[in-house]
Amino acid sequence: MTAPLSRIRRGALVLAVIVVLSVVGYRVLGGRTWLDAAYMTTITISSVGFGEHSTATPEMQVFTILVIVLGMSAAAYTVSGMVQLLAEGEIERLLGTRRMMREIDQLSEHVIICGYGRVGQILAGRLAGRCCPFLVIDEKPEQIENAQAEQYVCLQGDATEEELLLKAGIRRAKTLVTSLPNDAANVFLTLTARNLNEHLQIIARAEFHTSEKNCGKPGPTAS
Repeated sequence: MTAPLSRIRRGALVLAVIVVLSVVGYRVLGGRTWLDAAYMTTITISSVGFGEHSTATPEMQVFTILVIVLGMSAAAYTVSGMVQLLAEGEIERLLGTRRMMREIDQLSEHVIICGYGRVGQILAGRLAGRCCPFLVIDEKPEQIENAQAEQYVCLQGDATEEELLLKAGIRRAKTLVTSLPNDAANVFLTLTARNLNEHLQIIARAEFHTSEKNCGKPGPTAS
């Protein structure tokens, strides 16, 4: 099923194209003024109509029929997307995302937990118990849902991407904990984070001791 927002955007675009072409059509084919052409387009697509008897030529009548069919179809498609948007709670989710971003923008001297697995969940629980500001980053939607269920501030995405780290306020953060599933990702994240904030305390999880030397200096790290 097409996402509601995509349906609305696509439907609105098609409707806009139909309106423009209809206005031009009434102007060129019907010899009407631009204002009259816009008026004809509006009352036709809206199905208001302009009288039982038409003095238009057969060509204009066919054109008007096409405008009605295409215009009403595009309008119905767009409205159905809006209905689906409301039905699936998309608006509420969009507002929730904006509210989450406002909360993140207000964070300072916080802890960024990258990876909401077993280690991340334990750490988040302890930080929440101490009322320490923190946020969770994880790439898996189910893990983000678990974090949201605990009322934690969180972001979904790849923690190794600079853009996501910047959204998480890494330049204002005090500590970053990386507990991703593999050492390569943890090492890469450590180096990326260090480049974005040289004063950041970094605690990196490592499965193998050989990964410790790759975590980067300066700044504390842990395995």
